[in-house]
Amino acid sequence: MKPKSNSDLILMLLMAVASIFFVASAAGDLPRLILSSVILVASLVSMVAFFAASRWSRLLSGCVFLLTASFMVYTGLTRGWNVSRILGPVCCVLAAAGYLRKGESTEDDNDEDRGMISIVGLVSELPFLDESVLSRHIENAWDVSLDPTSDDPQDFVVGEAPLFVVRARDCMFMVHYFDRPYFDDPQEVSASMRDLRVGHVVEQHTGWFSVDLMSAEDDADATDPANYAMIGKLFAEIVDDHCLALLFPAFQSCIPWEAGFEQSLRTDNPLSALNVDYLPVVRVDASDPRMLAAVEEARSRFDEFVSAFESRTSDEESYAVKAPIEAGDNTEVIWITVQGIENGVIYGELANDPVDLGRLKLGDRVKSRVDDLNDWMYTRGDEEPVGGFTVKVLSEIYAEPVPEADEENAEGGPSDHDTRNRDPDDSPDGDR
Repeated sequence: MKPKSNSDLILMLLMAVASIFFVASAAGDLPRLILSSVILVASLVSMVAFFAASRWSRLLSGCVFLLTASFMVYTGLTRGWNVSRILGPVCCVLAAAGYLRKGESTEDDNDEDRGMISIVGLVSELPFLDESVLSRHIENAWDVSLDPTSDDPQDFVVGEAPLFVVRARDCMFMVHYFDRPYFDDPQEVSASMRDLRVGHVVEQHTGWFSVDLMSAEDDADATDPANYAMIGKLFAEIVDDHCLALLFPAFQSCIPWEAGFEQSLRTDNPLSALNVDYLPVVRVDASDPRMLAAVEEARSRFDEFVSAFESRTSDEESYAVKAPIEAGDNTEVIWITVQGIENGVIYGELANDPVDLGRLKLGDRVKSRVDDLNDWMYTRGDEEPVGGFTVKVLSEIYAEPVPEADEENAEGGPSDHDTRNRDPDDSPDGDR
């Protein structure tokens, strides 16, 4: 969970500076020296937690204010009271209460989650990045000139891993760079996800980097596409072939990396070009009565599909079935563009990229028995699609939390390539 407000960082910096003066004024007073030293250390740790996107940042900040209040109370008791020594502890306690309350509610606060204007890359290996390399990326991405020899540079890069601060075109950015998983417990997070493909990426990634916009107003809309144009262009310069997925904190969305995403990031509206609402692959309980009923209807009406397929007259017509495909110990229920039906066997090509079916990929030739059919769908010209009996069920399942039983057996059960966000005019072979 990432702290969202840069005011937190500024306050902790001020507290660190104040604590230095506390230490300097504590000569000969051991309790004051200990308290002021602890405040200094806690302030510095809180700033590190902020940069590390730790969920403990706000809690640490609250503790800093409580310690400062204790310092002021002790000073008042030993050196006499004045207005600042009376009001100071009260203000610090109120500030601490605010920070601690925010820290407790952060995980459930959707408004807070939607405040990060950022693109995060989950990677199997971090691209090399230092101040000079990042400077070249910025110059290429934004067509600006960074002059490190200038006495008063308008645009600049400062810092080193894990944090760089960037100013360009009157905007401030942070670039995070961490050689560790983005999530505290990737296995637990993966098990809680309905989307099998994203869960697979969460388990695989070993590091992450991000480009965050800092200078937006506090009430800025984090979902406004205009905020992502510069972020996307710089991200595209940094990213390499080891990227596994893009994560958008403001949308609570994670998209597995695909060929062509680098070009999409360079557009003026990367959110639209990337299709943030991509189609997921859903964990499905094979015994779910809703799914069983949908599959039974698809099988009982399969003759309608066969009749339509055999009477097709145009290449613009699209015919697809959804059926289980196996590779090793893994099974995925996946869409197949139909090319032929003969002797109870359906022949075609994969219409989706599998999650984990060995070397199989989009467009590879596969076959499946009619008896194993899960769903079917066809379209003719501008007519509404016919079939897709499991689509509505999958949409319902995707919106539900993963039960504990599903989490325990997730690896052993089949996955289903969801079409919940399909445009009615899209053909089945457009699924992802």
